[in-house]
Amino acid sequence: LALLAQPCGTERMARVRRFIAEGGERSVAEFLEKLKNGGYEVGLAEKGGENAVRVMTIHKAKGLEFPVVICAGLADEFGSMDQIGVLADDEYGFATCAYDLEGLTSRETLLRAVVKERLRRRRTEDEMRLLYVALTRARERLWMILPAERKAREDAAYDAKCFADFIDLSALEENIVPVYGDVREAPSARVLIAGEADEEARRAVAARYRREYPFAAASQLPVKTSATALLREREQAAKLVDAGEAEEDVFVQEDARGEAVREGFSSADAETGVAYHAFLERADLSAPPAEEAARVIAAMREEGFAVLPDAAQAEKILGMPVFSLLGGYTLYREQPFLVSLPASVLYDTAAQDEVLVQGAIDLLAVRGDEAVVIDYKYSARDAAQLLQAYAPQFGVYAAAAARIGGVRRVRAFVVNILRGFWAEVPLPARE
Repeated sequence: LALLAQPCGTERMARVRRFIAEGGERSVAEFLEKLKNGGYEVGLAEKGGENAVRVMTIHKAKGLEFPVVICAGLADEFGSMDQIGVLADDEYGFATCAYDLEGLTSRETLLRAVVKERLRRRRTEDEMRLLYVALTRARERLWMILPAERKAREDAAYDAKCFADFIDLSALEENIVPVYGDVREAPSARVLIAGEADEEARRAVAARYRREYPFAAASQLPVKTSATALLREREQAAKLVDAGEAEEDVFVQEDARGEAVREGFSSADAETGVAYHAFLERADLSAPPAEEAARVIAAMREEGFAVLPDAAQAEKILGMPVFSLLGGYTLYREQPFLVSLPASVLYDTAAQDEVLVQGAIDLLAVRGDEAVVIDYKYSARDAAQLLQAYAPQFGVYAAAAARIGGVRRVRAFVVNILRGFWAEVPLPARE
């Protein structure tokens, strides 16, 4: 009776009975030996009672019903899909990237893009069916926990990020109940002593319990960033671009199209910038400029480029003295990189924590212990403005090149495709 009178007495008594049943007709020694062989554990299957709360995944709840169901975490984003490497689809088969073994680069193919989109939509459909299972488990009451009132996204059927994107609460306004979570205001300071304060004691207590966190600056640093993201952050701080600009993909530098948008050009100008980048990626920089310009433009025309470089401007670019400096160098076009750099190199901070930086260098030339970085820009700015605006990007490219084994000296240049000039980028001395 004493056991039954305690909280959860019925469950406690069930455990005791299960323990007794485990012993059966065994002696104490035999029972202890059984416990030892079983890892000193006694299995107990509890079904709970009428007032029991069961916590389970949606998958575990399939086929079950309950008087009351609480669906929590509906705004938590779905886990990321593994879409790296070879993708597989029942209809289209295997899809891979296009690999350039000579340039050590990879590009998305049309087939892989289609398969990736099909997999993403299939994943969204699976999540929608899973939400249906969760919402149909309740016999009497269903509670959905959401961080705030929100409307269902019109494109949720194709691009939902969480279960909440499927739910339109506008039809359930009368059933919404505000719930306040654990976000609270900081408590105000209270005086806990009477009389005059001991200033020396106050300072001692403050020194012990109000110490500043020595790594506060490091706690605000990202784990990973990119050369373009650094540039974007700087421009946003200067109110030069809209804060809603899209992020770049892994190992893909912002292309000429995005660069032209940043410069304030039209979409036609952006396509022209893309064409010149493609031209320089295909050109033999050691060949006669006029002949090579004609050859590459003809090849691009056969490839189906809608916009082609101007022949005279292309010849002028190939004739720039900066390219004549590359004799004897091994060239790498659109070279991707992923390096770890001290935060003090990337941001205005004293923190020395390492930050992963990704990007791609338009042209990297290496010879012995020397490396040359050349970046193409389609910009209306003059040399001084260009060097100032893109200084963070140039610095990251140079730092990435300096991480190549054996490289001791790095030089960097910028080629302005639109205005037809080049300039050397001043780099800080390496320690």
